[in-house]
Amino acid sequence: MTLFNIEAEVIEGARDTGERLSACVLARSRLDAAILGERMLDSLLPRQRTQYCHAVSIEPVSSAPAAMAVAA
Repeated sequence: MTLFNIEAEVIEGARDTGERLSACVLARSRLDAAILGERMLDSLLPRQRTQYCHAVSIEPVSSAPAAMAVAA
């Protein structure tokens, strides 16, 4: 398992709102991290019927001690 930093854009209908959200997730792969991050961030949106998040950056957290501290 790896800790990933996810950056996502908020989409409303078919348009980018310009708003960006980020989250850290623990996942097995970049794809799993993107899916988990999008689901988590989607739940924070006020208009869930018309808004959703789209991951635009999925980066593993580089420092092992920080990753271990968050995972613990």
